Amino acid sequence: MRKIRCSTGLLPLVVCILLVVFVLFSQRQLDIRFGAKPSTEDLKYLPSGKFLKGVALSFDEIAADLLWIKAIAYFGEHAQADQDFTWLYHILDITTTLDPLYSDPYEFGGIVLATELGDIDKSIDILKKDDTHFAKEYASASSYQLI
Repeated sequence: MRKIRCSTGLLPLVVCILLVVFVLFSQRQLDIRFGAKPSTEDLKYLPSGKFLKGVALSFDEIAADLLWIKAIAYFGEHAQADQDFTWLYHILDITTTLDPLYSDPYEFGGIVLATELGDIDKSIDILKKDDTHFAKEYASASSYQLI
């Protein structure tokens, strides 16, 4: 009788793949059963960027990255559903306060707040906040002057 040997690296890989499939299937079933709805209730209690800067304990950039992902997810959920971007400026403002050198939220906020939200003032506020941190880097005209 022959013994079949399994490579030691293959078994954990197979177990991980099965676990991922199980979790994805379970999440899908829960979404179908209970109805997954985007919630903005948690954004009401999001504190200011200055407060979070102290609470983050020198992990400001990581907190900013997590909020940036939340901002993109928030925009995507509401772009597909109700076009209500009430909390977008608040999320982007906190993100740029936590990590002022992270340029993507400035550019995204400047464009989206002006075009989707129709709020030129908030768009200019985000872009001016960008100018205070990147004044030496840009030799061309300010972004908000193009709006």
